[in-house]
Amino acid sequence: IVVCSNHLTIQDEVNQVVIHELIHAFDDCRAANLDWTNCAHHACSEIRAGHLSGDCHYKRELLRGFVKIRGHEQVNQLFNL
Repeated sequence: IVVCSNHLTIQDEVNQVVIHELIHAFDDCRAANLDWTNCAHHACSEIRAGHLSGDCHYKRELLRGFVKIRGHEQVNQLFNL
């Protein structure tokens, strides 16, 4: 995993990105029929990584300036696809 530090300012952000990418690596190793060119497969992995890495946690959303708490995960998932 290569992490570009141009946009990461604190260690917590680096940790979150590494966890997110490790989840993708896990999916790649464990799913025998995973096809990264299939949008549905890719979206599923992105949603899993977003949830399991804490990327969609409400505190992280507040730090990004998203103040709408209700339904924040659904909006976040749409933008991450």
